[in-house]
Amino acid sequence: MSNAYGGVGVSLNYRGTNATQPPNYTFAKVDPTPQTKGGATLGDLYMNTETQQVWILVSLSGTVGSGGMVAKWVPIIASGGVGPISELGGDTGVAVPNSAGLINIIVGTGNGTPKFTGSSNQLQLSFDTGAGNLGIGSGSVGRVVTSGANNICIGQLSGFAITSASDNSALGAQALIGNIDGDGNTAIGVASIGNAAHPAFNTALGGLTGDNYTTTESSNILIGYNVAGTLGESNTLRIGVGTGTGNGQLNRAFIQGIAGVSVSNKQIVTIDTTTGQLGSESSVSSTAYFSAYKSSTSSSVTGDGTDYTIIFDTKLADPSSSYDDTTGIFTAPVTGVYAFNASAFVQNIGAGHTQISMAVNTTSANFVGPLYNPVPIAVGGVLIAMVQAAAFLNAGDTAQIIVAVDNSTKTVDVAGQALGSGVITYVQGYLVS
Repeated sequence: MSNAYGGVGVSLNYRGTNATQPPNYTFAKVDPTPQTKGGATLGDLYMNTETQQVWILVSLSGTVGSGGMVAKWVPIIASGGVGPISELGGDTGVAVPNSAGLINIIVGTGNGTPKFTGSSNQLQLSFDTGAGNLGIGSGSVGRVVTSGANNICIGQLSGFAITSASDNSALGAQALIGNIDGDGNTAIGVASIGNAAHPAFNTALGGLTGDNYTTTESSNILIGYNVAGTLGESNTLRIGVGTGTGNGQLNRAFIQGIAGVSVSNKQIVTIDTTTGQLGSESSVSSTAYFSAYKSSTSSSVTGDGTDYTIIFDTKLADPSSSYDDTTGIFTAPVTGVYAFNASAFVQNIGAGHTQISMAVNTTSANFVGPLYNPVPIAVGGVLIAMVQAAAFLNAGDTAQIIVAVDNSTKTVDVAGQALGSGVITYVQGYLVS
C-alpha cells in the first residue's frame, strides 16, 4: 500500500491507497479557465492560492475541430459556507442563511425585490416591498415597507423605519432613520433628519442637519454641519450653524450674480443680528421723511421758561411710519444725517416775555435756534418762530421740536389751524445721507 505523492512541479500526483486513478491537485495564483486542462481528468481539484478558492473539474468536452477539449471547472461550496465562496439563491424571496463569508443574492416574487445580505463587513443591498425602493447598507430600508415607493437609502440604517413613506433620498449612516411616513425628503449626511417621524419635503445637506426635528417639520432647507433647525418649524431656510470659526459656523458670506443687477420693486435687505434672520424693508432713501402740522391751538403752554414739545397732530406724509403724531417724537428708521425744519405760531406774548427760542432736541444733542426778544417785533402779541438743524442720528434715536418763552407768566399759546385755512405751525424732516 502506497500513500506517496509524485512530482514537485505545477501539479502533485497523489497515488492514493491502492488507487488506480486518484485526483490531481493543482495550485496556482490565478483561477482556472476552460483551457486549464493539460493532463487533467474528471474529479481533479484546483486551488487559487491567492483567494483560497477551490474548483473541481466536472467535464471535458469538445472536438478537434473546435479547438480541442474544453474544461468545465465548478467552484466547491464548503459546508457551512466557510471561505470566500459565493452562492446564488433561487427565485424564492427568502434569504439564504447568512454565514460568515457568504454573499446571498435573492430574486423575490410578487412585491419582493432583490436583496443582498452579508456579514458585518459586507455589502447589503435590500429591496423590500413597494415599487422602486433601494437600500444599500446594513439595515437600510430595514422594516417591511407596506406601501412606500421610490425610496433610495444608502448607508447603515438609512431609512430604517420607512413603512409607507415615498420619494425619499437618504445618503449617510442613519440618515432619515426615524422617518415612518414622510414623503419627499432629501437627507445627505450622517444622521441627517434622523429623529423626525413624519417629515415632509425637507432638504438637508450636512451631518446632523435637522437634528432638532422630531415631528411633522416640512419644506425646510438646511445647509451645513449640525444645522439642527428648530422644533416644529416649516418653510425655513438655514445656512450655517452660527457666526464664528467653530464647526459648522461661518464668518464670511459671498453670493455672486447680485452686484450691478437692477431690479424693480426695490427693498432693503435687513438682518436681525441676534438671531441671524433676514428680512426686508422699503428703500430708505425714498421713505425716510415726514411732514406734519398742528391743527388746533394749545393754550398757556409756556411763558415762564417751560420747554413745550410741539405735537404736530396731523401727518401729511410719513411712508416709513417714523413720526408719532400723538407724542411729537420722530424715531430714525436708519442711521444717517437728517435735516429738520420747523415753524411755530406763538400768540399772547406780553411785555414781560423777553426771550423766545426753538430747538431740535435729539437723543444725543439739542440744536437751539436763535435767542431773541419777541416783544419789539411781535404784532398784537403774535410771532412766528422758526428753527432749522441737521443732526446725525443712529437708527432708533429720536428727535422732537421744542419752543420756550421766558421771563413772565405761563400764558403763551402755540396756535394751530385746519389745513384749509393755511398751515401756520408745522415740521418737516428727511434723511440727507
